[in-house]
Amino acid sequence: MFALGWKILTRHHQIAHRHGRPSVIIASSPHPYTFLSAWWLARKYKAKCVFEVRDIWPLSMVELGGVSAWHPMVLLTGRLERFAYRRSDAVVSLLPAAAPHMIARGLEPERFRYIPNGVDLSNMPRSWTEEPECVTLARFWRTQGYCVVVYAGALGRPNHVTTLIRAIIELRSKGYDKVRAIIVGRGEEKDELKSLITSNALEETVALFGQVPKVDVQSLLADASIGYISLRPEPILRFGVSPNKLFDYMLAALPVIFAVRAGNDPVAEAGCGISVDPGDVPAIAAALRELSSLQDIDLAALGQNGKAYVERRHGYDQLAAAYRELLNPHGPSPDPPRASCGS
Repeated sequence: MFALGWKILTRHHQIAHRHGRPSVIIASSPHPYTFLSAWWLARKYKAKCVFEVRDIWPLSMVELGGVSAWHPMVLLTGRLERFAYRRSDAVVSLLPAAAPHMIARGLEPERFRYIPNGVDLSNMPRSWTEEPECVTLARFWRTQGYCVVVYAGALGRPNHVTTLIRAIIELRSKGYDKVRAIIVGRGEEKDELKSLITSNALEETVALFGQVPKVDVQSLLADASIGYISLRPEPILRFGVSPNKLFDYMLAALPVIFAVRAGNDPVAEAGCGISVDPGDVPAIAAALRELSSLQDIDLAALGQNGKAYVERRHGYDQLAAAYRELLNPHGPSPDPPRASCGS
């Protein structure tokens, strides 16, 4: 992580020669260690410097990684965090509730902007010579009258995907068999998910696939009924979330079950589904049953709510306009931003 900042310092002449002298430098990274390089280069080129915060460090090291708050690395990162908040021309965060934390560490409130993750509004399903198996299965289950819920994303411990399978087990134990699930992704929990499916004889109810290209995911979502997203409860989520997979679901006009507790709730804001406590299997099962019992016209109405929300707030054009306004609040610039550094 430190090496990235060093490489930027040693190669900035080549970058400026290739792309032009920067008017804005954006340090965008999950960690703050690129900021010193960005700040130094901004001073050298007399450019604006923006610190874009995707994860709050060193708090993530302490609350997620279990590192002591008095660890030298945590203390050093904390000093860098405060330096970045004080010295940047603007601080952008993908986390809508992050401002109080940052202000308490030296950020002037007027320099904070919330600009979330975005979605490509032109990202449409495609046709193939050979259709992916997951798409074929989703379409088949839909023609059989089943409600198809899709999870597409990482299969790690923080993603809490076992809750979806356990909710389907609970529905089946009560004699409700209208729901089918397709899980697409990769991660360290994949073997556990596979074992849970096999041990409960769910092979005809839950299908597990490896990671597929994003364009194939969009086609899968086009043939699904419901999108599912979950995150294991963590205190750091109090600052909010901006999950790309949620915006993909919304763009596909899917109603969403949002098993996340965070500082924001985009599903409730959009009115496009049901929000439940993460890990609450009975509540997730009830949400599945409620949505799968709706008429197609009612499901479609929920899905359209989400699509309208994401088109209004998360298209790249809208996010670019927010950045332009931040960098040039008094009107169009004759020299628009051309270069960034970070990862």
